[in-house]
Amino acid sequence: MPTIFHFIHTRVIHTATVLILFMSQAVAENASNKYTLVELSARGEYRVTLKPEQEPIAIGQLHNWVLHVETTQGDLFFPKQLAIKGGMPGHGHGFPSEPQISRYLENGEFLVEGMLFNMAGLWQLRVGIDGPSGWDTVTILVTISPADSGILATDTWSQSELDTLRALSWSNAAPIPIDPSNRFSRNAKAAKLGEQLFFDPKLSASGKVSCGSCHQPQKAFSDGLPLSFGSAQTSRHSPSLTGIGRNRWFYWDGRRDSLWAQALTPIESIGEMDNNRMDAVRYVLSNDSYKAAYRSLVGSVPNISDTQRFPPGASPYSKGVGQNHWYKMKKTDRVLVNNVFVNLGKFIAAFETTLDYEPTRFDKFVNMLLKGDEIAANKLVSDRELAGIKLFLDNERTKCLRCHNGPLLSNRGFHNIGSGVLNGQLTDHGRIIGLQAVGYDIFNCTGSFSDADQDECSALRFALKRDVPSFFYGAFKVPSLRNVANTAPYLHDGRYGSLQEVIHHYRKPPEENSELQSLDLTDEEIESLVHFLNMLSSSTISQ
Repeated sequence: MPTIFHFIHTRVIHTATVLILFMSQAVAENASNKYTLVELSARGEYRVTLKPEQEPIAIGQLHNWVLHVETTQGDLFFPKQLAIKGGMPGHGHGFPSEPQISRYLENGEFLVEGMLFNMAGLWQLRVGIDGPSGWDTVTILVTISPADSGILATDTWSQSELDTLRALSWSNAAPIPIDPSNRFSRNAKAAKLGEQLFFDPKLSASGKVSCGSCHQPQKAFSDGLPLSFGSAQTSRHSPSLTGIGRNRWFYWDGRRDSLWAQALTPIESIGEMDNNRMDAVRYVLSNDSYKAAYRSLVGSVPNISDTQRFPPGASPYSKGVGQNHWYKMKKTDRVLVNNVFVNLGKFIAAFETTLDYEPTRFDKFVNMLLKGDEIAANKLVSDRELAGIKLFLDNERTKCLRCHNGPLLSNRGFHNIGSGVLNGQLTDHGRIIGLQAVGYDIFNCTGSFSDADQDECSALRFALKRDVPSFFYGAFKVPSLRNVANTAPYLHDGRYGSLQEVIHHYRKPPEENSELQSLDLTDEEIESLVHFLNMLSSSTISQ
């Protein structure tokens, strides 16, 4: 068991990955309005007490809680690691921002900072405790009273609807998180260099394809094609990069766990940029401007001019000679090239992290509504749009909120909507392959090229150790609905050119290999939903 000093002064207390909760919606009034919560762990080893520092709880505002951990015999206990997560089981989403168990207080108590309940209703909290016998969990249910929300129901909007609208508003979004695996994550100089690299076609083998070829600014950093085209046609649609710094997993199947690791992959992918890491690194370091910028950020520039020691075309992913050259190099030289290559990815990621969403007309409508100015709010929307909003919030009729929730309008998880099936056969395995790929990737969070401490990679460790849900076969990442009107076509293979077609898919989904249930929606209701979705693009902001 670690000493108190070791426990406090090592960075071992971090959150685990989001737990996907599938339970029916249950909202009940908490008459006592007291939130001191006591529960035993699943294996009965520990007793956990959770309580807020102050009551009442202000919905939509960050606040602190105190976590007390002891054995069931009442003895103080100092875990190796602690983690806390939570979400609303009725809506299927987690906390809008991740709380942190930041420090030890005294007498078995720890401070939990950054707790945020963005709406009233039933919440489920999960505390993970790593002790001598491994991880044990505590599940605690708490109902946050609507009276704490400060939002009053109207003749048009119920209390639950108003709380949900507030949860969806961009004003409720947390800042873009810092990527602990990328030391350049918040570096403006790195972002500037990354932007130049992002739009530089000379990073490709042909000198004609850049990251910006498939992620065009005028198309919300997508390309408008069903299947993207680099040096050849790819097998999937390019998703928008707007808001990409808020993601946990990258690519439709989540085969990369950081933005910088994702940024490196297209450079060496056949059909995309077709290059290899040796030639990409040599090009950047031979460019005087890039070389100077690299030196200012990293401190030194390696000399790779010796083509015998650093043969052209060398890469573990090259075909034939190039791959042979790579593995004949000294291990220390391969590490040297990889370090430069990784830095290029981290610079590009620093730029991509700056691409964030902007408030929309929908957000302006919600903000006015929550200020009590319903008359002014209604002037911003049409009757058809109002009907669409109502349908979107109706979890029984549309079930939209199960996956598209929070200010990102996405739970950022993976779901199987039957899109991997073609002619009755599973042709794209989605997340199940991505999960295997990220585990083998030398550039993942736990790898030697990551800047993260090992305890900061809990998301990857949890994903690799958990039992794989059956629906991961053919599951794909849930995209944000923000800017959705500007990012057609839709789905991982770009099969649908309109939002109407997408909703028709949900109305009558594939019968096999899908977690969806058919929806009883009329054509008119589908049009109302489309009108609402069109409000979610920043270009529709009313001046």
